[in-house]
Amino acid sequence: MSDAARNARRATESLRSLRARFDEALVHHGRLRCWLGHDEPDEGECIAVKHTEAGPAETPAWSTFCCYRDASFPTTPTLAPPGSKPYLDVHGTPIASRSGEPFAVIPPIERTVLVFGERRAWDVFTALATRAGEGISAIPLTDFAPVPAETFRTANPALRWIFLLFDGAWTQRWPALRAQRDCIHHQQIFPYDLQQLRKLKRHRVLGPQLSFPDRWLERLPHSFTSELDDLFSASSAAIDILTEQAGNPPNAESPVSGSSERHTAARPMDKEPEDGAPYLASRAFPKSLRSDTLAKAAEAGRVRRIRHGKHWRYSWPDAHKEWSHIVPVDPPKPKP
Repeated sequence: MSDAARNARRATESLRSLRARFDEALVHHGRLRCWLGHDEPDEGECIAVKHTEAGPAETPAWSTFCCYRDASFPTTPTLAPPGSKPYLDVHGTPIASRSGEPFAVIPPIERTVLVFGERRAWDVFTALATRAGEGISAIPLTDFAPVPAETFRTANPALRWIFLLFDGAWTQRWPALRAQRDCIHHQQIFPYDLQQLRKLKRHRVLGPQLSFPDRWLERLPHSFTSELDDLFSASSAAIDILTEQAGNPPNAESPVSGSSERHTAARPMDKEPEDGAPYLASRAFPKSLRSDTLAKAAEAGRVRRIRHGKHWRYSWPDAHKEWSHIVPVDPPKPKP
């Protein structure tokens, strides 16, 4: 076995060992919602990054601002493709040749990360995400998502893990790990999708104060925002995918748009679920939580457990909602 294979195996085993701990942290501490602002200048704009205009109004449990990529030039100075607009330097001067042809520029990227939830939950997540982020460079990620080199270069391993979660969620390949992107203009939020933007413009559903630049109809802006509903469940889903425990392409089951959690259809409380099929008693519940995790939490008094016939009903509040989940008292026996 080569050194690379051994390193990949160790990193995979380390991730598997963290899977249940992310589940337990969700039960004990509640969700951690994560908002990301990706700021990158477009052609014709100043290379000094303008920060995202709008973000959630709540007070975050944790926030950071980091340089995801420095501004630079290609190793061999070259001109930008024909028809490109020149970037501007900090003085507003076009970065171009004497004849006015724009030089090729690798624009900077800066990111803002806001995390909402309990501070203790963030502290627990940081410890787990640091361990998860330390080994991702050794794991093959080709089938997971196109991961930019800048994600691997992120110095903070916990932040590196968060960026990896977003990279995977933006592919929209995995039902358990998805996130939408939005673009912002004059503090108004618009879908980060050319077809939807063109439809909005074509049907003239936007008033004079809800408009965006016409250039967005040809090419999406480099800057955008995105959000993961819960870092704990997103981490569990990513580990399943990366360790090939549940890493299959999407099936017919359709998740809630923009959510990083696993969902199943809601059913009335007065109907018994099929044996062995966890389901939603009232609200969306991350199915990534395992029955043994809930049982241990109930024994420790951290969640409520009530027996309904052949099933246990687990429930507990967090900062956002009342979670509720039903599982069979005795696991179903395999059919001969």
